[in-house]
Amino acid sequence: MAKFNYKARDTQGRLASGVAEAANDKQVAAILKERNLTPIEIKPYRGALSIDFLEKVLGVSISDKAAFTRQLATMMSAGLPLTEALAILQAQVSSKKLQEILQEALQQVTAGAALSAAFAKYPDVFSPLYLAMLRAGEASGSMDKTLLRLAEQMEQERDFRGKIKGALLYPAIVTVAMIGIATIMLIFVVPKIAEVYSQFNSDLPLPTLVLIFLSHVVQATIYFFPLFIAGIYFGFRWFARTPYGSRFLSDLSYRLPVFGPLNKMVTFAIMIKTLGSLIGAGIPILDALRITKGTVGNNVYGDALARAAVQVEKGVRLSIPMQSEKVFPQIIGQMINIGEETGQLDELLTKLSVYFEEESAQRIKNLTTALEPILIVIMGVGVAGLALTILLPLFNLVNVIK
Repeated sequence: MAKFNYKARDTQGRLASGVAEAANDKQVAAILKERNLTPIEIKPYRGALSIDFLEKVLGVSISDKAAFTRQLATMMSAGLPLTEALAILQAQVSSKKLQEILQEALQQVTAGAALSAAFAKYPDVFSPLYLAMLRAGEASGSMDKTLLRLAEQMEQERDFRGKIKGALLYPAIVTVAMIGIATIMLIFVVPKIAEVYSQFNSDLPLPTLVLIFLSHVVQATIYFFPLFIAGIYFGFRWFARTPYGSRFLSDLSYRLPVFGPLNKMVTFAIMIKTLGSLIGAGIPILDALRITKGTVGNNVYGDALARAAVQVEKGVRLSIPMQSEKVFPQIIGQMINIGEETGQLDELLTKLSVYFEEESAQRIKNLTTALEPILIVIMGVGVAGLALTILLPLFNLVNVIK
């Protein structure tokens, strides 16, 4: 089987393009005609190295998935067949990788496979939560409503992540600027000043000697610095993927001063929203707990959810182990208890997740508000200290001359 790039038009004259696998171009034309597409151009597939390669590395963004899911929900609620909806969206989405996924999914759905089974081949794009809710929608016959719920959740998650990234952007820029200025000073400015001082043959103060030594170290290692950073990055990623490393880093992130409580709030928001969405989609509570554990990760909260699942499997109500687990705030167990008694567990969990999201956003805002003056003071002290270290030998020379 070979790959072919094609361009075609649908029954309404809209342009469609993509990649198809077939024995030859005639078979590609036959496949397109089965989909009510009129071929315009069919040629052997030639992979691109620029945007296509980057998108395959980076994957599909949450914005692309949310937009696609909402459009698919709208089309299905309007009565459009799944295959036709996939064909239209495959031509419309901007992500090349998502186009390829939809192309493959369309072929499998046309052959009789479920959409969830087709998407399950791409775990790096579609999470267990997405696939589980999709299966529930297929089983219940309410796929349009399930897709709409998924789209809303992904949009809320995107907005939540955006708030976090936006709040931390300023401290990150200031920190990078501080490191960059210090590096430039050590590479270009300090060596010139050291040459000037060496002509006086005078004893330099200890801070100036330390600064010159650091300058020599940076100059000697500057070409190896990218390799050093790359080694740390890939070593960190390898360690984080090991069972021990994943648990160690997760537990450490909850114990850090200031950032630990914030990380807990973010984890609770994601955990509660995931659990509420799964239960609202009709997923059995045991499956919902296991999927949510995978979302939370390998840490104390994941272990607590696993213990809760064991209790639920024995016939115990979820609120009981959630209230007995000391790692969770009491409000979680109490809200779950109210939800079980009223039969509105998914709605109460959704409201609770909104509370944790708002609490997280407020804490992040407070943190960045406190960090701004601290970073300014650190930068001022650093610049003043650097200037004093450089000028201190001049004061000594003036005193010697006098």
